[in-house]
Amino acid sequence: MKLFYMPGACSLAPHIVLEWIGKPFELGRVERGKTRKPEFLAVNLAGKVPALIEEDGRILN
Repeated sequence: MKLFYMPGACSLAPHIVLEWIGKPFELGRVERGKTRKPEFLAVNLAGKVPALIEEDGRILN
């Protein structure tokens, strides 16, 4: 799993849940002002965090 987050955004809640349940994951930090870059829009067309890519490739946002 990979959790895309931005410091100070609401992505803290899923980060805490992943820690609590002990599910292995990696973090992908998204800087402010860069959510509209093509690299991130490929993950979330809305350009919002949080976004979570599951092992099977599904994206939750």
